[in-house]
Amino acid sequence: MENLQILTEMVKHHKKIERKLRIIETTMRKGNNLKRLLADFRKTLEQHFDIEENTIFTIYKARSKISRNNIPKLLDQHHHIRVMTNLIERELRKGRIVELLNLKKLLVSHQKFEENDFYLQLDKQLNLDEKKKIITQLQMSGA
Repeated sequence: MENLQILTEMVKHHKKIERKLRIIETTMRKGNNLKRLLADFRKTLEQHFDIEENTIFTIYKARSKISRNNIPKLLDQHHHIRVMTNLIERELRKGRIVELLNLKKLLVSHQKFEENDFYLQLDKQLNLDEKKKIITQLQMSGA
């Protein structure tokens, strides 16, 4: 537990989100109903965002001057991902074919920033108790 890393745990959650999006993509090609899969994707995505916005960002703001730059950027990305997901859901409800490429690009860009910058900063700046709190929240979310 001494070598606990936020990066390692959050990357696992990113992979789960990616898998769910791939399942949606595969299902779309087969013409199957996507409502349940999209709801499951959204639930996983919102759990991830909730952990970041309500646990990680709160702890990080209290400890870091860098948060003034990174947190607004990440919140803006979360907003755009949510908006794009809403648009996809709306189009599917109308029976229209949707393209996931833009959502995938946005998710990849968001993940790269978190994994190559933000989570590395967290691992350097947070103490073991703060990391444990974040990991516990992640595990409680079912992620």
